[in-house]
Amino acid sequence: MLKQNGVKTKAYAGDVTDAARVDEIIADIEKEFGTIDVFVANAGVNIVSGTIINEANADGELWKKVMDINLNGVFYCSRAVGKVFKKHGKGSLIFTGSMSAHIVNLPVYHSAYNASKAAVVHLAKCLALEFHDFARVNAISPGYCDSGINDYLDKKTRQRWWSLIPMGREGLCKELCGAYLYFASDASTYTTGSELVVDGAYTIV
Repeated sequence: MLKQNGVKTKAYAGDVTDAARVDEIIADIEKEFGTIDVFVANAGVNIVSGTIINEANADGELWKKVMDINLNGVFYCSRAVGKVFKKHGKGSLIFTGSMSAHIVNLPVYHSAYNASKAAVVHLAKCLALEFHDFARVNAISPGYCDSGINDYLDKKTRQRWWSLIPMGREGLCKELCGAYLYFASDASTYTTGSELVVDGAYTIV
């Protein structure tokens, strides 16, 4: 990448549920590159375990895992990168929410996932105020997308979803790129605390 485009890239591995590791990675990135201009909090998981009263949820561990990754991970990342943004006086923080922050999925039960994404979307609004004098914070909420997260479902269930989407299909991952580029770039310098829903019009019907 550096030789071809003059752009230096580097990958850092870590668990977003480990606050100390998140702090370490953010510090390493800042040391390596001097600052962080854009940060996308995108880690997420959906563990389908039926209703909250069935046996799979008896110990609450699956609920906790979803919340740890989807919500607490976003908090740890925001806290760490927010300090970098404040130090340098600028930055764009982008959360990946979900249309499930606004709807109740059917016929599959997603209460933990939905609750976590609703919290993520609202956290973006809260942090937009907390960071207002040095960074922007926004959320992108995809609808059903062919990302692999729903591959465990049979085609009949997914076709039922498609029938509820006015555009009649799942989205493609590449169709989210423009939303992230908008929030990451100077095209959105007056946009903070916003949520861009990319769902084929699912949530408006």
